[in-house]
Amino acid sequence: MKPRIAIVGAGAVGAYVGGHLSRAGADVALIDQYPEHVDAMRTEGLHLSGLADRDNFIQPVTALHVCDVQRLARERPIDMALIAVKGYDTAWATALIEPYLRAQGIAASVQNGLNDARVAAVVGESRVLGVSVTGCGVELYAPGRVRRSNVSPPGHSVFRVGQMHGPATSHARELARVLSSVDGADVTDDLASERWSKLILNSMRMGLAAVTGINIPEQDLNDSTRRLMIRLGAETAKVGLALNYSLQPVQGIQPADLVSAVDGDDAALARVENILRGTARRYRSNTSPSLAQDMARGRRTEIDDINGQIVTSGARAGVPTPLNAAILHLVQRLERNEFVPGIDIVKGL
Repeated sequence: MKPRIAIVGAGAVGAYVGGHLSRAGADVALIDQYPEHVDAMRTEGLHLSGLADRDNFIQPVTALHVCDVQRLARERPIDMALIAVKGYDTAWATALIEPYLRAQGIAASVQNGLNDARVAAVVGESRVLGVSVTGCGVELYAPGRVRRSNVSPPGHSVFRVGQMHGPATSHARELARVLSSVDGADVTDDLASERWSKLILNSMRMGLAAVTGINIPEQDLNDSTRRLMIRLGAETAKVGLALNYSLQPVQGIQPADLVSAVDGDDAALARVENILRGTARRYRSNTSPSLAQDMARGRRTEIDDINGQIVTSGARAGVPTPLNAAILHLVQRLERNEFVPGIDIVKGL
């Protein structure tokens, strides 16, 4: 029997995953709190588009508004709940779906940041999986319409599935198998390190894009923002190393090269800059990170769970993070409409 899947948070990532799973024949329900988006998916199907041919299709899906979730009580219990909301919504989103999980069902965080413990607080650690997602730039640009802005390089695992602690289990392997119909998927025996490695990339891009108002290709090609990205990533890598994480490459960049680049190693700096310039060519020209998309639409951002997490963890580990702290402060000010985004804002950092 096919596993029954619920995706709580059918925004950009959740809808992209749900669209591909539905197309592959999975039994999946997409749950969201955005009424127009749910209505559009119900009446017009989910429209996916992207640079790769496989990302261009219209898919009928089962879409539920959060107020419709109670109808799941009349259906077969959920085997896998994928939590794909913003980090600050994790607790209530997990509590929403928990009553409909079967006794051995799992809940998996498919989110930015470090939210696995929040999920575990609701369903118990034994029922939690984590999914680290890298190299999947997607945007919900209109109700019922999601666009992917990049293509995975050959052999890249977009989804890395693991337990909160310890080696991957049969549940993790099964979820990786399910996600392989969306894009490359594999298991990991060190989810915490995968999470922090992804945080390096998010710390480099997200807040900086919101503050400057420039997109991913521009970030990578502009000398000043590219150097700021490298410094942000180096701070985050240093914190991760102090916390004894086994850091993984992020979009081809070795974390050790980020650290060496800011410590005066010209060869490491050249390697990182060449990779970033190459990355710019793999994205649509107007691609922005999700945090910048939220800012542009007047939504609350996840800055506290990205740069804020690094500042908090750095203080605990005794590692200075002044640039992450500066970006955190600027985004918090920007959320209060205290200035207009622009590249001049980050001059002097």
